[in-house]
Amino acid sequence: DWEGDVGKHYLESARFRLKLSHANVLGVNGGIHKMVGNCSLTSGVGAKWDFVGQGFAKEKEFPLSCKGKAFLHDARPFWAESEFRAEESLIALSGGGEKEGILWKCEAHDIDAGVATFFQSLWKLVDSSYPEIEFEKGRIDGSAQFLYAKEWNISLQTKNLFCRAPCLQVGCCEAALRLNSEKNGMFQFHDLG
Repeated sequence: DWEGDVGKHYLESARFRLKLSHANVLGVNGGIHKMVGNCSLTSGVGAKWDFVGQGFAKEKEFPLSCKGKAFLHDARPFWAESEFRAEESLIALSGGGEKEGILWKCEAHDIDAGVATFFQSLWKLVDSSYPEIEFEKGRIDGSAQFLYAKEWNISLQTKNLFCRAPCLQVGCCEAALRLNSEKNGMFQFHDLG
């Protein structure tokens, strides 16, 4: 359902409701099938979404879910939060209004090769120029924080990782990477041998 103008400022006065039943999103190396759920947006108030489905990548299928909400009123600071789950993997994204802009935070836990391939496959539907990384095995944990384009920090940890890109191949038992907008960052690498 759609209520509101379709003009230049349609989101300022719109109401939007979407209900999915057995939807499919297919990427090159993964996707979603049997997706069901709801999404709603009321301009000046907020948005809410809740979807479940069956994800697939790397010859593996897994249950997945995505839910979240956002507050979009001008009288108070903007905030949004969303959580994505696929088997043991969890990605949580949140953002809130600050004086300098929106502070975005992301936490990722127990991302395996299948889930990493799944996300890449979906992202390539949005940006086909995205370089593809082939994740063969391993797990990734990480966190990131961005304050608009001014300040940022990223932290990644891997275990038993093996992946390759067109001009690079990486294999390690454990690795940790920390980068931020103020320092050059630190990289620790523990070889498989």
